[in-house]
Amino acid sequence: MMKAYYFLWRRTGMDRNEFIDYYEKPHVNLIIANVPKHDDFRRNYPAWHRSKTIDPDLQPFDALTAITYESLAKFDEAIEIFYSQPFNQIVTDDEMRFLDRSRMKFVMVDEVIDQVPENEWRPAPVAVEDSKLVRFIKRPTVLDAAEFRKTYEALQAPAIRSAVSRCVDYRRNYVRGLDSHNFTTPNLQDKLGDHVMIACDLIEELCFASSADADAAVLALNGVGVHSPLLAGMRDTSPTVCDQRLRAD
Repeated sequence: MMKAYYFLWRRTGMDRNEFIDYYEKPHVNLIIANVPKHDDFRRNYPAWHRSKTIDPDLQPFDALTAITYESLAKFDEAIEIFYSQPFNQIVTDDEMRFLDRSRMKFVMVDEVIDQVPENEWRPAPVAVEDSKLVRFIKRPTVLDAAEFRKTYEALQAPAIRSAVSRCVDYRRNYVRGLDSHNFTTPNLQDKLGDHVMIACDLIEELCFASSADADAAVLALNGVGVHSPLLAGMRDTSPTVCDQRLRAD
């Protein structure tokens, strides 16, 4: 499976509800009607007003879009169509109606679904409002990406699994740092540099059956700590509550 994330910021003058409404209706309709069918396509809208992740030096992003295709060939087909003319110009014009296109980041990831064999895949469940958490983690500088993943999977992920209750889906998404598809707009690079939320190595997604369970998990996750000396120096964000949108068409 091929999975990727878009970090997106809304354009100046548009409030959160207007942004979500435009993204979920005109823009999603445009994408679904023209790009090859995905295996999973969901938009995560951080509820920053409910989160302690806010950083005074960061204008928080407004959407974390995740899209999954069954193979690299299917993904490349979608990318080719996306950047073809005249469709790319149509998409660009539409994005300018609701996005700040100077702030965009795209990353490919390797998805690990907790306690599911590597050769099996299943879509995440549909999360009820305020019942999904996202965390961003940057590896210690002394570890390369492979060592970080091995250590995190062996020692940190089990500790998280034990600490949280009623988690119905737990996914760890390791950023492919050298993937040729990855990009960050120059404006974002200049302003945010090495910020853990944007320049992360791991994006964690945790879904719960209720918002109360998610709230309890926020406290539990903040108390997990580091479970290997090799992970000393690892940086992470406090869990962020997200409103998730998913369409099957």
